[in-house]
Order: sequence, then structure tokens, then C-alpha cells
Amino acid sequence: SNNMATYTRTVHYTDYEKPRFALSKPLIYSLGGPVTVLDRLTATDSSGEDISDNIRIVSQNINISYEDTYMLTVQVSNSLGDTESVSLPLIINSDSARRQQIALTSYLVYLNAGDSFNAYNYISSVTDSSGNSCEVGSAAVEGTVDTSTPGVYHVAYSYQTYTVYLTVVVK
Repeated sequence: SNNMATYTRTVHYTDYEKPRFALSKPLIYSLGGPVTVLDRLTATDSSGEDISDNIRIVSQNINISYEDTYMLTVQVSNSLGDTESVSLPLIINSDSARRQQIALTSYLVYLNAGDSFNAYNYISSVTDSSGNSCEVGSAAVEGTVDTSTPGVYHVAYSYQTYTVYLTVVVK
């Protein structure tokens, strides 16, 4: 009979989210040394699928010969064609080989608009240059996160001469 028919419908996902990045360690590298971002940056789709192989470094204006904090833009796309990008602070310095003095529970977090944010809640530990534990409150925190306004925010945590960043994405 060779009869053919087509039917088109629009599907609306109620719990779908764009891909998300995760950062397992801070982006701090030695002056003149190799910069390997993809060993600590991952991405997942809303289904939990690891799409880290799809990560692309979009903007890369890093000069490993100069101490500075650079902004690195990364991008990932999922199988549906949704693309997410985020700018991350990357530090090049001569002291990166020394012991990490501030450890965070996460280096990249996602918040919904209207969520509360307390920068000190993300500090896991603070240690001095000898490795002795210090009060979490001894770390200086710079930067604000406006959870009422979607965007990407960066919070700097400093102790002695060590600085680490938390990137906060408000959706």
C-alpha cells in the first residue's frame, strides 16, 4: 500500500538543564611551566553523561612567561546542541609549586537566582606556609556575588601571598 504519514510534536523538558562544568583543582600553574587545564576541568550533561571530551578552550590569552591572573574561556556542547561557556581565572606565578594554603570545597559552583551565598562556606581549610592549620576566617575574601542577577562571578580567597578563586555561576 506504500502509505506514509508524518507527525510532528514539540517536546518541552521540565527538568532539563544546560551542560555544567566542574573544576577539581584551582587553575594555578608555575611560571614558564606547562598549563594543563583539561586534567582538572570536566563537564556533564543534565542526564549525568560525561561530555568532557567536548570541552573546547575558546579564548586563550595566557603568557606563561609572566606572572598574572588570566581569564580563560571554555565551552562545551551536548548531543542536543546546547552550548555552555564560562570564563575561569587562571593564575601563573613563581610560587605555585609551594603548598596550597587555601583549599575550597569546590572551585566552580552553580546557584539558582535567589539562592543565598556565603563565601566562607566554601573554604575547606586554611594552612600557613609551614602546613599548620589556621582559622577559616583568617582568609581574606574579595568579590561579591549577586544571586538576584544571573551571571558569572569570581571570588578571590587570599592568605599570606596565596590566592585562589571560586567561580560562581548564577542561573
